[in-house]
Amino acid sequence: MENYQNLDLTYIHKTLKDISNKDGSEFIPLIECCSSFQKINLTKSFNKREDEIKKIEMLENLIFIPSMPSRTNKVEYDYKNLNDWEYWCFEVKKDFFLNQYLANWFNTKLPKEQLLKLAPSGNYIKKINKKDINRIYVIKHSLEQQRTHNETLQVINKLKEKILKIENENSFDPKDLTIDTLISDIDELRVLKLINQDESLYYECKASFRLDVRTNKLENHITFSALKTIAAFLNSEGGIFVIGIYEDNKTGLKEIIGIEKENKNIDEWQRYVVDKIRDNIGKKFMDSYIKIDVKKYKNKSLAIIECLKLPIDEHATLKENNREEIFVRTANTTKKLDPGDIPDWIKSRK
Repeated sequence: MENYQNLDLTYIHKTLKDISNKDGSEFIPLIECCSSFQKINLTKSFNKREDEIKKIEMLENLIFIPSMPSRTNKVEYDYKNLNDWEYWCFEVKKDFFLNQYLANWFNTKLPKEQLLKLAPSGNYIKKINKKDINRIYVIKHSLEQQRTHNETLQVINKLKEKILKIENENSFDPKDLTIDTLISDIDELRVLKLINQDESLYYECKASFRLDVRTNKLENHITFSALKTIAAFLNSEGGIFVIGIYEDNKTGLKEIIGIEKENKNIDEWQRYVVDKIRDNIGKKFMDSYIKIDVKKYKNKSLAIIECLKLPIDEHATLKENNREEIFVRTANTTKKLDPGDIPDWIKSRK
């Protein structure tokens, strides 16, 4: 790994520009990406410190660069994390950068070294002055790339916190330390695992609860198919049913379309699903054995319906052609029991 501490600013700019050229991004001055910038004084001795805070509270999409950068001083995007220092405050244009992404970018090695070269250490402390601002450059990626980076970094930080917690609790028990327990309370990783999971006895995904995505029409048979899956999980070993993932039957490729495609009002969509389950499978099953969570993934909403296995003296039915039918899971499919098989199936549960 290259030691950037020994490089001059010209070489750092050249390296950053080479990186931007390689991935097709823009290498531009920071001030071109900002609608305004100003120096703010948050030192405790400054008698107008509160006025400075009120001033920045009126602005949006900000980053704060310490006027005296160091290897430990971070560029921040939330004024609540600022120390009692002087900062350069930049109001970043929203169509150029997400402020969280830009602050994180400046805190990586080469961009941070760029700031340090503007204020080199020596016999006296040198601050970044107004003239130096013109020599700060950034690599501009697309907003979608920036969002993905922010989401990924958020997951990484949550994972680090979970690992640190396990280390501090000294709980390296082989029984407990599994991938599932590690990601159990990290929604993004749990959802990603579900998305990539193959359908099985315990898992199924569908594009929607009532929308035929090919015709873009609401269809009763789509809803009935979803209800069959839920009833089958209840009657078998339990399982997880994810709605909002379209799977191509020919290629097996999955696309996250989200339940917004069916109804942009998530609360309304959820109420509809709950009512349908209560009316067709049973209120007691919905209230005691089914849990519906809606989780965001890449700005799309996925419904995760967790179904518990019913007690041996209970089973769920669905009315089809004026007849109460029993559905069960067999491998990765939902199957309707033949009337003649029902007595033996009930006995087998006991």
